[in-house]
Amino acid sequence: MAKLEYIIRTTLADGTVVEKTVSKECDLTHPDKIDRKTLKGLLSDIDKYEKALISMRKEAEKEFTEAVFASGDVKKSPNRAVDAEIGRFSITIDDAFDTFLTPKQRLVSFSLEELTLTMVTELSYRKSAKLLNRVMHREEGALFHHRTIADHAESVSKSVSEVLSSNGFDPDMAIPLNVEALLPSITKPKVTDTSNEQWNTIISDMIDTYNIGRPVEEQI
Repeated sequence: MAKLEYIIRTTLADGTVVEKTVSKECDLTHPDKIDRKTLKGLLSDIDKYEKALISMRKEAEKEFTEAVFASGDVKKSPNRAVDAEIGRFSITIDDAFDTFLTPKQRLVSFSLEELTLTMVTELSYRKSAKLLNRVMHREEGALFHHRTIADHAESVSKSVSEVLSSNGFDPDMAIPLNVEALLPSITKPKVTDTSNEQWNTIISDMIDTYNIGRPVEEQI
């Protein structure tokens, strides 16, 4: 057995230090005893370190993030969960901010939202949830569920449609309903004029780039 420690520390501009240390006893192979002769033995030793480090990192990142977003103000609610690429954690927010959220609704970070919405354009909700749980090492209690992903995607879609409608666009096709009502910056954008000499330079550079490494008979 070995004692593994994972430390996260940040020093803010005003000198404030936030630090979290997570330690755990792990079954790790001593560096001098790592199997370097067989593929199965070597990968087995690597797997021990990999799983231990992933587990420690997740726990340390969770505790560190919760410490950063914690608040000693009793007027704030400490039980709002956030889903992010680094995992699921709790933060403190104002009660006033909390009013538009349902009791069980979690906040979703911009980064995770972008990743999730990108995945559901290529995969089904169910496959997206399964893949996210695997690559992010989510465990019971913090798993992604396909229905939750679907609800969030539909909520974002509804918000986008509302923005389109309020700005004179078809909410489904994103086509302007009244072209005459569009701003001149859209219908008659200012285009920077480029001289023939500048165009010749641009085209010449593109040709040179294309020709790099190609046989003479294939060059432009």
